[in-house]
Amino acid sequence: MDNRPYRHDYDRRHDISLQTGMESASACGVLPGCSTSVAQLIEQSETQDSANRLSDSAHSLRLALAQEPNNPECLLRLSYVLMRMKCHAESFHHARHLLRIADDIAFGYYLAGYNAREIGRWQQSRSYLRKAVELDPSHIYAHVLNCMSSFTVCMDEAEAEALLRTYAVELDLLISSARLETAQQISNAVEGVGAMTPFFLPYLGYDVTTLQAKYGTWVCSVMAAKYPQFSQPIPNRLSGGRIKIGIVSNYFHNHSHWKIAISGWLEQLDRGRFSLHCFYTGNIRDNITEYARSIADTFLQSDNMEKVLAGILEQSPDVLIHSGIGMDTNTLKLAGLRLAPIQCTSWGHPLTTGMPTIDYFISSDLMEPPDGEKHYTEKLIRLPNLSIYCKPVEPLLRTPVEFAIPGKQPGDVILLCCQNLLKYLPRYDHVFPEIALKAQNARFVFIECHVAELTARFRLRLEQAFQRKGLIATDHITFVPPLNGPDYEALNSISDIFLDSIGWSGGNTTLESLPFDKPIVTHPGMFMRSRHTYAILKRIGMEDMIASDVEEYVSIAARLVNDRAWRVDVANRISCNKHRIYRDRECIKSLEKFFLNVSGRGTS
Repeated sequence: MDNRPYRHDYDRRHDISLQTGMESASACGVLPGCSTSVAQLIEQSETQDSANRLSDSAHSLRLALAQEPNNPECLLRLSYVLMRMKCHAESFHHARHLLRIADDIAFGYYLAGYNAREIGRWQQSRSYLRKAVELDPSHIYAHVLNCMSSFTVCMDEAEAEALLRTYAVELDLLISSARLETAQQISNAVEGVGAMTPFFLPYLGYDVTTLQAKYGTWVCSVMAAKYPQFSQPIPNRLSGGRIKIGIVSNYFHNHSHWKIAISGWLEQLDRGRFSLHCFYTGNIRDNITEYARSIADTFLQSDNMEKVLAGILEQSPDVLIHSGIGMDTNTLKLAGLRLAPIQCTSWGHPLTTGMPTIDYFISSDLMEPPDGEKHYTEKLIRLPNLSIYCKPVEPLLRTPVEFAIPGKQPGDVILLCCQNLLKYLPRYDHVFPEIALKAQNARFVFIECHVAELTARFRLRLEQAFQRKGLIATDHITFVPPLNGPDYEALNSISDIFLDSIGWSGGNTTLESLPFDKPIVTHPGMFMRSRHTYAILKRIGMEDMIASDVEEYVSIAARLVNDRAWRVDVANRISCNKHRIYRDRECIKSLEKFFLNVSGRGTS
């Protein structure tokens, strides 16, 4: 196992690209003759790099650049080292400098594109990545990043539709360019799968089942080419003893995946009938990690896919659950293999995987629309109620922290809009000024994205939406920076109304609002991902907070702002009924029955 902390799985592919880039530049007559001391510093940096002394390697290259500021080899190597050190701003600077000197080095464009995205320049990143693909169609990593980084905060519906079309075209190009004829091509493709997942694809707001099926099938074909021994179905193991349940996740730590699903599985499944084996693909360790380790039958933590693969094979689970496929690349790669007789996913990432290796999608009957099956390539399993065993959220601090909302005026009623800004679709921007027209003291509070470019685009969209209604956005809109846990709790506590996002509903965020008994307004859509809050409100008998259309959504929100007595009544009913959400054993019993049946150990 390569335990160098900044060394990525794809470094071998990058090393080849780095060498190819330098050879290409040399062939074009770009590389100047290095002085002896510069050549020695470059050689020294290579030795330091090989010993994983990345800071020292970067220092040697900076010394070389001090002598020859326009040396392309030094610039290329330094940008690469800094990228692996996660010094993305400096890496981007040197990659751009390189491209001003030599504009035909594909790996230079890749470095610029990769780092531009990491520092929040998403639009600029795309132009660099497109150029990298144009210059080197065989660079699978650049192909994958170019394809998967199509997404952004769209300014209007036309842009969203255009991005969807672009993704479809680039996915086809990616698949056609990923040759699987030689061992080297197969290895490159496997590493390319690890570049990025299409996590943001459903944020565009459309039915992407067909595209996911195409992508998922490609991932499985790549993984099958690399590991043909794990590409065929595995028969049920009908030996005696407990049924082995494996859980593969990148989130055995304080994360929404743990809170929503994994903790309930580990704590509530009948350990007389089931043994639980956890495979943690992440690096974070906290008290949740240690707690999970203490209650699992076995617990393996490693970010090395091969080691996790070996651990799964050693345990030979009867059922393997991949929590949140599409959220990270190690679980994605593992999900592309056949490692257990029955393989499942759940709604940690509420979207079909499109992968023929995944048999079942474990979902919530309340969240799924009547025709929900058509949105999955997996067989849909509808567990009762919310499908999860969750417990009341405990406040992080006994004494709440103070939190001031910038721009808040006396008499303002605060509507908390706390979702990732990518969830707010441009087709629904008009609801905010329409609520403000009916309730003049409405103030909407949004949380800025970590990527400033995305916040700026969304802010401009809202300004235009308010302007179209003859209003000034800043009279009704406040943005607060990304918050830590206590500040987020404080914001929930001082808000008056929780305004759910339309198109992609709040799940964990809605559950986190319940301790504060705030009225919640939602409008469910056609996909399960747009029906989380709907299901929560149905479960606690708050149907009058569920809008049948956008117009009713606006009316409910406006009335809550204007009618304080009704607001208080709604809050009191939430306080009385929210216990129905918690400690739901019915869904656990149904999950146990499902495991028994699919493993061949049940009675029906």
